[in-house]
Formats: sequence, C-alpha cells, structure tokens
Amino acid sequence: MIKKILIGLAGVIVVLILAGFLLPTATVVDKTVVINAPARYVFEELNDLKNWPRWSYWNSIDPDMKTTYSDPSLGTGAHYTWDGAHTGKGKLTITASEPDRWLACSVAFSESGAGIATHKLEPGPDGVTLISNFTYEHGMNVISRWMGFVFISREVSKAMDYEGTKLKEIAEAKPKFSVSITEVEVPAISYIGMAHTMNTNDQAVIGEQMIR
Repeated sequence: MIKKILIGLAGVIVVLILAGFLLPTATVVDKTVVINAPARYVFEELNDLKNWPRWSYWNSIDPDMKTTYSDPSLGTGAHYTWDGAHTGKGKLTITASEPDRWLACSVAFSESGAGIATHKLEPGPDGVTLISNFTYEHGMNVISRWMGFVFISREVSKAMDYEGTKLKEIAEAKPKFSVSITEVEVPAISYIGMAHTMNTNDQAVIGEQMIR
C-alpha cells in the first residue's frame, strides 16, 4: 500500500514538473488607469521614493516594515531597502527617470529573484493615462514558474490595482491652477510731470538750467 502511494506521489511530481515547463517563462502584469490631473502630479509621486508609502500596496499590508532610503531619494539611481514581517526583504532601485513621461525600477527580492516595474505617462484629453507594467523572469526554474502562475500574478495584479487607485486619488486631490491672458485696450492718458526742482535763490543753478 505504501509503495503504491509513493509511486502515485512520484507520478504527480513528475506531472507537475513537466507541466511547469509548459508554463510561461515570465510573469507579466499590465494595468492602465486614467487620471484627471497633470502628468507632473503623478510623476512627482513616482519619482520620489519617500512618497511611495502614500500609495504603495506593500506599505499598506506591512505598515511596520523598516525602510531605508538613499540620499537623494528621487531620480535615476535612487533606491530603498525594506525589511518586513509580511513583505520579506529586498531592494528597489529607480533605473530610468524621464520627467513627466517615464519611470522604471528594478525590484530585487532577497529570497526569490528580481523583477522590473515600469510606469509610462501618456497625456490625454482628460489628464494623463498611467500605463504600468511588472515583469518577473522565471527562466528554467519550474518552481518559480508555478509560483508565478499560482501566486505572483494574482498578488501583483491586486497590488497594481490598489496603487493605480491611490495614485489617482492623490493626484486628482492636488490643487489645479490655470493661466489665462486677457488683452485690454487702455486709452491714452495725458499728464504733467516735474522733471527738476531747484532753489530759486541759487543764481548759478538757475543759469545752468536756462543754458540747457
């Protein structure tokens, strides 16, 4: 009986391994959200890592995680490390940053590889469209492929939905300014002004002004 059980388990493991090779070599998640605000309002939230706790899903589920920021904390090369009970350990680095248009990050998980996150801002009639992507490469690692299929894709999709909603709320709540120029025709005004003053008892000054 035990032998049959072991043979059955071995068969299941073999099937899972073979099926794993049929799974995608990468987990890719794309999300899009329209934000009724200028692109710079969204970009400033993305480009400064110290703003991320305001909208990051991972901060919301692990508010007590320890975070250490680089100095400066914004722009290409900026990074932070995290250590949390629910989020584990890792490091996020901004690898590319183009003001109001584009931002890319590498996300290194200390125990489970690395991923790449990108955020693209496209201006539109209603503000800006935020197009976010997360890609996690599994390579030939069958266990990682199964993790991507069962867990990573679902959890990352949930995180990106949350973050898109929060970024929209934050950006749309910021004050909006508009500038208008109105041309006004002003009628000509005649006026009399005093060019000089002088002491009427000073004959030298009076003579000098008369010569002019």
